[in-house]
Amino acid sequence: MAKHFVGIWLIYWAVIALLPVHSIYPATLEAFALQCTFVALVLVAYTLAYAILGASALPAAGRFDLPTTPKLIRIALGMSIIGFFFLIYDKIYIQGIDFSDGIAVAREEWRRVGEDREGQVSSIFSV
Repeated sequence: MAKHFVGIWLIYWAVIALLPVHSIYPATLEAFALQCTFVALVLVAYTLAYAILGASALPAAGRFDLPTTPKLIRIALGMSIIGFFFLIYDKIYIQGIDFSDGIAVAREEWRRVGEDREGQVSSIFSV
């Protein structure tokens, strides 16, 4: 399972590095360091759990028999939907982005507004 976790992160970083775009935010190195820290912490926690509990106590890849899994999935989906509506509220009502001329025009306006803020968040709803 840890190999899959690291492999997916490596693929993600490779795709980001190969994309012909660049970030308008200057703190990309800090973001990458934060992601590396996250991956390292997860691997350390997994290794400690493996060492303390043993291999038999950890679920095999693809075999999660947790009784609360459906409830956790519903909570995660609910939080995602709430976050999506918060982002819509932030873009339309707080930032005043007009989507009536199409997504490309709205995206350019969104980019311009973001540059005016110098990369700062527009409201708590966009967090």
